[in-house]
Amino acid sequence: MNPFGETSAWIVRARLISGLVVFLFVLTHVLNHAALLESVEAADSLRRVLGRPWRTPPGTILLYGALVIHIAMTLVTLFQRHTLILPARQMVQILLGLLIPYMLIEHVVSTRVAASMFGYPPGYAGVVYALRISNPALGVQQAIALMIVWIHGCLGVHFWLRYRPWYSAVSPYLLGLAVVLLMLALIAFANVGPVLAIERRSPYLAESTIDVPLAVQAQLGMIITSMRGGYVMLIVLTLLARQIRIARQSLSAITIRYEHGAVARVAPGTSILEASRMSGIPHYSICGGNGRCSTCRVRILQSAKPVAPPSAAERATLARSKSAPDVRLACQVRPTANIRVAQVLTPPDRLSGDSRVVQVDAARERQVAIMFCDLRQFTSISEQRLPYDVVFLLNRYFALVGQAIEAHGGHVDKFIGDGVMAIFGLDDRPAQEACRNALAAAAQILADIESLNIDEANDLKTRFRVAIGLHFGIAVVGVMGFGNATGLTAVGDTVNIASRLESSAKEHDAALMVSEALVSEAALGASPGILENIAIRGRKDPLRCHVCQADGLARALRAPMEPVRA
Repeated sequence: MNPFGETSAWIVRARLISGLVVFLFVLTHVLNHAALLESVEAADSLRRVLGRPWRTPPGTILLYGALVIHIAMTLVTLFQRHTLILPARQMVQILLGLLIPYMLIEHVVSTRVAASMFGYPPGYAGVVYALRISNPALGVQQAIALMIVWIHGCLGVHFWLRYRPWYSAVSPYLLGLAVVLLMLALIAFANVGPVLAIERRSPYLAESTIDVPLAVQAQLGMIITSMRGGYVMLIVLTLLARQIRIARQSLSAITIRYEHGAVARVAPGTSILEASRMSGIPHYSICGGNGRCSTCRVRILQSAKPVAPPSAAERATLARSKSAPDVRLACQVRPTANIRVAQVLTPPDRLSGDSRVVQVDAARERQVAIMFCDLRQFTSISEQRLPYDVVFLLNRYFALVGQAIEAHGGHVDKFIGDGVMAIFGLDDRPAQEACRNALAAAAQILADIESLNIDEANDLKTRFRVAIGLHFGIAVVGVMGFGNATGLTAVGDTVNIASRLESSAKEHDAALMVSEALVSEAALGASPGILENIAIRGRKDPLRCHVCQADGLARALRAPMEPVRA
């Protein structure tokens, strides 16, 4: 039985719920600071409203209970890890999670502890005055802490929601809101210092800012030092306990043998992916070992004891990759006895006999618009011309399409025969802009093809016609390939659907087939074509698409944009 699998699922759930509670509390802080743009009194009044639930006994227990649980689950996760050889992204996430409590201890002691033990500080204005006037260095530290906590929380919410069907439509607005709120809070906090200095003798501020006696400050300082020291000691003890556990388990180490000859000796309960990392054995894992991709798959060839069955999440990933029953995710399998496996995807360095650890180029999920453009009836055109003439015409066509794509911020992914694949949205522009750029590039391609037909009317004899498919959604984007044949590309359902739409455009004798998802995201002021439910090969349900011609697309792009959706 897997000694860690079920526990890890509960840990993830506990970290999520506790993190959401803490993030909600941090949101009230951000709103409080943003209200400083109006006045200190307005911020204080808002604090009384937003902070009232947290000051009740249930609210206090919920908040500090969530904070303790979140920290505890982070330490438990650290204790359970069999290796600290991790991708940079995961290591940064762990380090930030450990740093945040250390940075917040002084603020918590100076507010809640000081208020409960000594009756200080008297109010929100007193706290702001202490941070901006009495101890500006501490104010800078707390501003940095607020920024780190806010970003950490927003990333947590993003990773929690990113696979929800509705999230892709609202994520740009949520991101904008998060950035605006943080900027307003930091700007207001930075600008309130001069105001406080000028209004130091105002009745409101005089009542709110009481100088804390030196004796009380000394006691608070001792509490802060003790809590920080205790927290650091807790981390050290966790790491020490982890090493003791690993040392004890190594006495009963198991052997993981790989079909290509490599051997790893690890403690029972170590995942196969962790074993590969610890032993320097090349092993793909694009998602970082979170069970969100299938690149780390292994085939179980032999096992001294039965391997624990896959979790629901692992079963879903294996089902999507259409894996055989004996195939498992290396990041999820934690053998407790000797086992022999074969990697499904063998890294190139392993194929060449090189035992160095493979540095796989990072790939990540992104919201992108995908275009497929194909030249129609090119076979009949090429049969009537000499091979060199065909090359000349193809190069003119490729140049025309490539220039239109690049002019609108797209990336030419590859040329496939007489077809072109392009990606829009790699430069971190808003999704709406990426979708509109993809449509604008398609419109330019259609217009330029028509101009080419006019210019070469006497020579071509046959008119050039193209079919274009456009779709918007989540795809995995990264550098893929082997040797010199590597390049930035995208894979996933979004790419497959865009390719199918290009084929459907030919079947419907249309210039362009655009998914409703892309048109909706682009917020066009008019429909570019006829909206239909199109059967897509490989999909059970039909897809709502706009069947477009060049003139309809041009009119839609000229129409005023729809107002921003709430």
